[in-house]
Amino acid sequence: MIHNVLLGISIDSIGVARLPKVLAAAGCDVTIISGRGLAVTASRHAGRHIATGQSPSEVREGIEQHVEKFPDLLFLGIDC
Repeated sequence: MIHNVLLGISIDSIGVARLPKVLAAAGCDVTIISGRGLAVTASRHAGRHIATGQSPSEVREGIEQHVEKFPDLLFLGIDC
């Protein structure tokens, strides 16, 4: 079973940028919601990147909008 995982990220961190690889190795389909230019957006292990503003509140708004459309996602909030 493939799990659809949504990562909401508002910080630029190397450790956080490694999460898509770990989750993909565990069999997850990863979607990232974050501002542009963060290290995590360069991950080749995420199936999708949904760009939002940089602030935590803008990332939260992007998450809320996406979850309304796709309620079956497992959501992981990363410092937002």
